[in-house]
Amino acid sequence: MNKVMNRKKRTSGATPNGDITNMARLSMALRWFAGGDKFDIAALHCVHVNEVYKSVWCVVDAVNAHRDFDITFPTDHNEQQKMAASFAAKSKCGFENVVAAVDGMLVWINKPSDKIEGLGVGPGFLKDGLVIAGDNAYINTLYMVCPFRSIKGGPKDAFNFFHSQLRINIECAFGMLVHKWGCLRKPMPVNFKVANINRLVLVLCKVHNFCIDYDSKTKLALHEDDNINIGLAGGLTQLSVREQPRELIGAGHDPDPEHRSARRRANALLSELPVFKMLQHIEKEGYQRPPTNTRR
Repeated sequence: MNKVMNRKKRTSGATPNGDITNMARLSMALRWFAGGDKFDIAALHCVHVNEVYKSVWCVVDAVNAHRDFDITFPTDHNEQQKMAASFAAKSKCGFENVVAAVDGMLVWINKPSDKIEGLGVGPGFLKDGLVIAGDNAYINTLYMVCPFRSIKGGPKDAFNFFHSQLRINIECAFGMLVHKWGCLRKPMPVNFKVANINRLVLVLCKVHNFCIDYDSKTKLALHEDDNINIGLAGGLTQLSVREQPRELIGAGHDPDPEHRSARRRANALLSELPVFKMLQHIEKEGYQRPPTNTRR
């Protein structure tokens, strides 16, 4: 027993048991990722509590530096078409142009500074005709397709339902990510900078994908449609010109030709958005929301 106790004993500022191995640092980091308490982890590994966070950032740097963990979106048109085919297999109404689903995830952090960094998607990111499915946090664009607001029936309601069949993939993915990594279910430590938290969350996504790809026992399956309830919310941040109250642009009696011209240009632009082309597909084929599912 004395030998065991002596082996576990550590002195502040010294390493009587030798340097901390990479395996031990990986073990500490994974336990913390999973939601472990830093003091429990330190006691279990017989190290000073400061070594826990040091191990976390060592692993974060190592994973981000390793190309095998990279998460990439295919830029080749053929690869994007393969992704579109995979999403089409999940769609019961024949949406064949969706190549990805996008969503946001809340990470509990301390209030950042006033400096804001943004990420954008520029021209050429997707080939013409291919789109990403998003929820009401986004707006409809030439590459983004979102559900309609406050719809109680008709083709737009049917569109929202079939759109959710594709969007739910990313929602389930984030749900599994947060369920696996308990550190995402509580506030990040006070001394973690926002930029470093970005690196940390990226590593959690990379390791999550690694576990799925290399663990032969991991089996992913979506729930049956009847067991999934997604509350409907809108996606358009503004009404189309057709849906706007008439008084917004002259109440229909404005003699100003510039206003009438602006209306025509707006209608032409809106009709070119992928969301309305997909809505036309719903209307043409006569698809309807299943009567047993009224909440998606």
